[in-house]
Amino acid sequence: TVVATDQIAISRELRCKPSLLPELSAPVLEESAVAYTARGEAWQATWDKSTGALTSYIVKGRELLKDPLMPCFGRAVTENDLGAWLDRRMTAWLYPEFVPSGVSAAAGDDGVSVELVYPLDYADVHMAWKASAGGLLTLQMWLKDNGKLAQAPNLFRVGVEFAMPGEYSTVDFYGDGPFDTYCDRRTAARLGHWVQDVTERYDFGAARPQEHGTNTGIRSYKLLAPDGTGLQITSPEEFSASALPFTRRTLDLTVGQWRHSRELLPLMHKENRSLGLTAVNCDLRQMGLGCVNSWGAVPEDGYMVHPAEYSFTLQLSPIL
Repeated sequence: TVVATDQIAISRELRCKPSLLPELSAPVLEESAVAYTARGEAWQATWDKSTGALTSYIVKGRELLKDPLMPCFGRAVTENDLGAWLDRRMTAWLYPEFVPSGVSAAAGDDGVSVELVYPLDYADVHMAWKASAGGLLTLQMWLKDNGKLAQAPNLFRVGVEFAMPGEYSTVDFYGDGPFDTYCDRRTAARLGHWVQDVTERYDFGAARPQEHGTNTGIRSYKLLAPDGTGLQITSPEEFSASALPFTRRTLDLTVGQWRHSRELLPLMHKENRSLGLTAVNCDLRQMGLGCVNSWGAVPEDGYMVHPAEYSFTLQLSPIL
C-alpha cells in the first residue's frame, strides 16, 4: 500500500518542441472572397475573413478541426461559480461577441502571417498567426487595455477553444496529472507523461454538468486518432489544457439544456467516437475552483484571474 509519494525536481525547464512535417519550403498564401489559406506541400490552414477564426487545418487530406479556434475567457460554470453568482458578476467574459475589426494576411520568406483584432467591452484581443514550413502554426494572442480594463470584472480564463473530430480521442500529455489539476488544486499531482481517453476525462459522479478535465503545468498536449496521427500543442511557457467529449456550452448550466451529468452520456458517442467531437481548451491561466465548500466559495485572491494585459503563445503542429 502506497501511503505517500513525492517528486524531486532535477529540472523544471523542460520545453517540448513541436513536431514538423519533412518539408523546407515556406507555405504560400491563397486568397478567396471569404478566406485566407496558407498552403504547404502536404497541409493547409484556412482563416475565415468574416470571423478571423482558424476554421480548417488539413494534413495529408485529413481535417483536424471540427469547430473553429477562437479566444476564450469563460468556462462552464461550477457549482461554486453559481453560488457566488460569478455567472452574473463576470458575465462579460462568458460569451462575448467576437467580431474582428479587420483581418489581414501577408506572405513572406518565412511563411504566411494572418492578423486581426477583436474589440470587446473592456479590452481588445489581438491575434497574430504565423504559418511556417512543416505545418507549424504559431499563435500569439494579446489581451490589451482599451481604456476600460481597470473597470472590468475578473476573468474565468485567458486562452483559446476549438474542437476536433471525435476520432481524435486519445489525450497524450506531459504535465500535472493523472487526475484533473487546477491552479489551486495541483499539489497532490505528479509531473509526468500521461495517456488517457477523452471519454474518461469527465467525472459522471458530478451531479450537474460543469467545468471538468483541465490539467496544469502542460509542456506538450497531443490529441491522437487510433492510428497515432493527430495534433500536438506546445508553448514556450507552461500552460493548462483540457480535452472533453462535450463542448463548453454543453457543460454550462447557464446556456446548456442538460441538467444532470448522466444525461450527457449519449452525446459522448463512446462506441463510435467518429460521431462525436473532442472539445479542446488551452489556457495561459484559468481561475481556481475554490472548493472550500461546494456552493459559493471563490478561490483565494492569488488564484483569481484579475483584469490585466496578458500575452499567450501557442504552437499547433501535425503528428504523422
